[in-house]
Amino acid sequence: MVVGAGAAGMYVALRAAEAGARVVLVSRKLLREAVRESASFWAQGGLAAALAKGDSPEHHAKDTIEAGRGLCRQAAVEALAHEAPGAVQELIARGVGFDTDPDGELALALEGGHSARRIVHAGGSATGKALTDRLIELVQASPGIDVRERTSVMALWSDRERCAGVITDHGPVAARATVLATGGGAALWARTTNPWGAIAAGSVLAHAAGAELADLEFCQFHPTALALPGSDRDGTLLTEALRGEGSRGGASHRPSPRRGTRCGAWPAPGARPPNSSSYSTTPTPWRG
Repeated sequence: MVVGAGAAGMYVALRAAEAGARVVLVSRKLLREAVRESASFWAQGGLAAALAKGDSPEHHAKDTIEAGRGLCRQAAVEALAHEAPGAVQELIARGVGFDTDPDGELALALEGGHSARRIVHAGGSATGKALTDRLIELVQASPGIDVRERTSVMALWSDRERCAGVITDHGPVAARATVLATGGGAALWARTTNPWGAIAAGSVLAHAAGAELADLEFCQFHPTALALPGSDRDGTLLTEALRGEGSRGGASHRPSPRRGTRCGAWPAPGARPPNSSSYSTTPTPWRG
């Protein structure tokens, strides 16, 4: 049983089905509609993996620890950094078309917090769309995955010690293993770039079923957004290029604290810290 139809949920379902499991994937809307409202679909920059010559998972892990100000869980960082190259190759083998350079090699971009080019991307800044579009095709073609669309999970089927499946608005569904891939909770904030569905639903379901929750103070958000309080553009999502490859906008062109970025506005004294958001005069059209 997989609850959630973003990239994580679909990929888990695919891997389980390939291993011989019969999988039920629950989506509260039609699959393609649900995906388009996920953070996965709107992801721009790409996937970080140490694939370049001279780069290594160790360097990737070091950058991650430094960017996390030492708050990262070491084991999680090492798993991410060491497994990322293989994950990229698996996605390529499954037909995800990442951008390449004129020599046919993966075009690796630079983003904030990284000391080397290690961002694989697709369609420029449309990586999430390319990835989820392909995963939808694979999920819908898999005979081992039963997609339950327009189905909402109301609770985990649990005695507060073990989980036996889920209770949906269409009735109970038994499962030997249940995966919650419901996304984060940053849409609970009034000002957010996250999709509206990021309301910590999985955490609520798990807690109600007796699970222990940890690290709730860490909340995922997009660190480049337009700051125009009082305007309908306030909080508009800005391109990740602002934090990585660099860009120019407006008149002042003062450098931001993130590598290679130039911004068209600058926070006044007492405003939010500049490393929590970047500023530009050219917002992208989508707003979370």
